[in-house]
Amino acid sequence: MAKVLAGDILDRMARERIRELWLVPGSVPVYRKEDKIEPFSQEKLFPDDIRQILMNFRSRAALHAGTGIGESGSFSFGVRGVGRFRVSYVMQRGSYAVFVFLTGEKPPALDSLAHDFDVLTALRQMMAARDGFILIAGPFNVVNFDFTGAMVDEIIDNSYRVVYTVESPLMYTLRHRKAVAIQCEVGTDVPSVKEGIENAINIAADVLYVSNVPNKEALNTLLKAIEGGRLIIASILSAGVISGLIGLEALAEFPRFYRQKIAYSLLGVFSPKMTQDEPVIEWVKVNDEVRELILTGNYDELKRYLKISGASFSV
Repeated sequence: MAKVLAGDILDRMARERIRELWLVPGSVPVYRKEDKIEPFSQEKLFPDDIRQILMNFRSRAALHAGTGIGESGSFSFGVRGVGRFRVSYVMQRGSYAVFVFLTGEKPPALDSLAHDFDVLTALRQMMAARDGFILIAGPFNVVNFDFTGAMVDEIIDNSYRVVYTVESPLMYTLRHRKAVAIQCEVGTDVPSVKEGIENAINIAADVLYVSNVPNKEALNTLLKAIEGGRLIIASILSAGVISGLIGLEALAEFPRFYRQKIAYSLLGVFSPKMTQDEPVIEWVKVNDEVRELILTGNYDELKRYLKISGASFSV
């Protein structure tokens, strides 16, 4: 029997608002506290311990219960009064390493994360657009999910639109308000990001949020969705604005065609990140000069147009 029980892990994460925790064979469980990694308990875990904990977590995700776990994957489940737990796992040397990430029941308010007037004004202008593309490119899961969750939640709160999300897996449970929210989980509702985006097109969603663009097929479908006259928000893990644009282009089958599509649809790129141990948002709003640089792939020159705004978040 595992010395560290799955239920005890979830209870303590909820009680102490521990957002990131790792279970690795041969080590004690560890969690992130500010910029340090701290022991979660003094009990060293072995492969059978971690597998037992992982299977317990899996049983709590009702739509995944009874299915095989394979060598890697991710799933999420909600706990009333606490939020959602996202569980990601990989195989390493024949045993599982597990990452557990906790969100609240509701995304944070956008102005609690981005408190600078300029970046908030620019971002809200873009979020109010009827069509266009907003890219969120940042290095941390915890920052990206909070930031994009806050954006989507504010759109639902303030505009009469149909909002469709394609998430891998679900991070927040969104509530209908002025907008109608439809959440699609990859691996549960659809087999791939590509098919999730196609569903958004088929039901004529006004706003599409994609939590991750993993491959060429997903990017190609996203480019088709851009043509349909809807607002699209997509996130990608990267070190910042420039690397995010380059990383997305690296997935493109035809880079020149990709740059043409992106240059005329992109509204802005925002990157929540830590700089010298302080949270900031690196961002750029697309204008004629920025558009020309994207068309030519001159990303080095694009650095001149980047802005840095203050922010409030922790990782």
